[in-house]
Amino acid sequence: MPGPRFCKKRATPESPAVGLTSSTSLSPLGKKATIEACSMVFLKQTLSIAAYEGVRTAISTGATADDVEQVCDQVLLDRGVNGGTVSIVPNNVAGLTLGDLVDVTVSAPCDGNMVLPNMFYRDRTLSATASMMTEL
Repeated sequence: MPGPRFCKKRATPESPAVGLTSSTSLSPLGKKATIEACSMVFLKQTLSIAAYEGVRTAISTGATADDVEQVCDQVLLDRGVNGGTVSIVPNNVAGLTLGDLVDVTVSAPCDGNMVLPNMFYRDRTLSATASMMTEL
């Protein structure tokens, strides 16, 4: 019968107070899958941040579609995302009136945005959309 997964032991400078036994170690494939999943979470969060910053720019007075794209592209650049695209609906940001809804969608391919060679997310694209209404 295998031992417990967690064991209590006294804290020493060399070891934590609670340790994991060897039964909790991941296989090489499990480690790769975990790293890849974390990379995708980072990519999705980056796309969400870029979309949010873009839509905040879009509803500001005097903004243009170029301004929105520049803000989104800067977030992607700062966070090392490659191949990102920005879509704004409606595209005529300068013509927005009070109460208009604006959607900014930012997308990027999973390929080329991975820490390790892509295995599970190959040939996929992630995207995030942020929506806001123009106000005073």
